[in-house]
Amino acid sequence: MGNDLKLRRWRADDCRLLHEWRLHPENRRWFGDSSEVSYETHQAWFGRFMADKSRFGFILEEDGRPAAQIRFDPAEMPGCYRISLSTAPDCAGRGLGGQILRMGCASAEMQGVAALFVAETRIDNLPSQKIFQRQGFVEAGRHVYAGAEYLAWVAPSARLAASHRLSLRILADEPVIEGLRRMLGVTGLADISDEAEVSLFFDAASSEDAEGGRPVLHFNTAAGVILDLANDVPFRLSLPVEFRTVAVAVAQTAAALHHTAARP
Repeated sequence: MGNDLKLRRWRADDCRLLHEWRLHPENRRWFGDSSEVSYETHQAWFGRFMADKSRFGFILEEDGRPAAQIRFDPAEMPGCYRISLSTAPDCAGRGLGGQILRMGCASAEMQGVAALFVAETRIDNLPSQKIFQRQGFVEAGRHVYAGAEYLAWVAPSARLAASHRLSLRILADEPVIEGLRRMLGVTGLADISDEAEVSLFFDAASSEDAEGGRPVLHFNTAAGVILDLANDVPFRLSLPVEFRTVAVAVAQTAAALHHTAARP
């Protein structure tokens, strides 16, 4: 690995380079959509990305040469961002994926807007899983997309990790609660307490808070993980909202509550 690593934002002239990296078989085989995207289609997508102020793309340069890329797209809840990254085809296996993940998440741009980072890796993509594990991401459940099984990952931003501790009341089956307790505890996103002001309830469970003026959210898992009720929450949502896993839904909810409370 070179001594001079520099992170910079995507530029207009990166369009063709990113398209070439996307088409390379070693990168494309891990994508949810592994189809061969035409340059015209990619160019139109790239233009929309660059014009959208809520999205962020970075290139990692090694000794002045592009070596990896990462992008951050808004996830389902306020303050939450979904990550996609790849390395230059001739730079695989050299630790640059971990470098750009660390540097991108720590960048001033992302620390200014992000409370939580979310990612997915194919269940058989062990190198990518190690990248996220080594950078402090926590496994947040499994899901199936386009016939392939994925692992979900979450990590709070440094800004969120330094904020006050949040407490949630969760009404669900005990195995679900225990899994969420572990994930929330490891990430530091929240504690679970029956005395909490914010209630999350799942499926047939009911909450007396629903009519009581307290923040309350209901998730339906019968056909996915779908948020279909959100009363008195301090941020705007267009319901229903669909998530990949229960753990991702709860992590994003906790992060959105932190993010909203921290705004001036």
